[in-house]
Amino acid sequence: MTAVSFPILRLPESALQESLKLMSIRDRLSVSVLSKKAKRLFTVVNKNPITAVVSMTSTSFCFNSRPFQHFQFVLNSDKSNVEIRKYSRNGYKWTYLNVPGFAEKQWFKHITDVFFRNQCTILIIENSPGRSIEEICECTKKLKIVELRVDHSKIQNYQVLELLPSLKKLKVRSLEGPNPKSILTQSLESIDINSLNVTLDDLLALNHTDFTLHTQSCSDSDMNLFLKHWIKGSHSNLKSLAIYIFKYIFKYCKTFEIGV
Repeated sequence: MTAVSFPILRLPESALQESLKLMSIRDRLSVSVLSKKAKRLFTVVNKNPITAVVSMTSTSFCFNSRPFQHFQFVLNSDKSNVEIRKYSRNGYKWTYLNVPGFAEKQWFKHITDVFFRNQCTILIIENSPGRSIEEICECTKKLKIVELRVDHSKIQNYQVLELLPSLKKLKVRSLEGPNPKSILTQSLESIDINSLNVTLDDLLALNHTDFTLHTQSCSDSDMNLFLKHWIKGSHSNLKSLAIYIFKYIFKYCKTFEIGV
């Protein structure tokens, strides 16, 4: 990255920090690509804890977060620029930022470094058949991913905690075949599964604090047998179990109160 003269960067430190904080998110990104010093300054300005949300498809990434709720950064694999969207009640306006030598991978790294490095992140992966889980984890390794929302096919054969050591919550969609034990036995705070095929063995494999199940196939006899095991002291980690069946919601907790 070639150094570029920019007058604001010559301000005294205290005045510089205050000036940088007053900049919009769009302007912060625009200035941060001017030089290594500018990038470093904005990394310091943006160090306050936030929760970031990164949505990923086979062709794009989208960054947003609560402090920047009116802005999104959108990267497309077939374009070399970043789209910066500013939302309002009437929709959104967009601008594009282009830097020579920057493509999707470089933009992802730069935005992560400046705004989201080591911040708690929710990663949403959908419609991404062209990206392997290893590629995704390599790309997002500087993010502290605490929640993963993903299709079953992406993680069916993986120990997700080995790939994402900060993970606490897992939401898995579209489970059509057998439920892989690699998902059910993860030691997480919570797991939410939408599955069409749940067995007693699946329930007995649970190793979470909170478990949410969307299903139409778990039999009453299997559920009753599991609850008897749980009442007798099995699954000591499990504190709450919620089951969504058609329009009903059954919620069980360790005090054994049952609500419909």
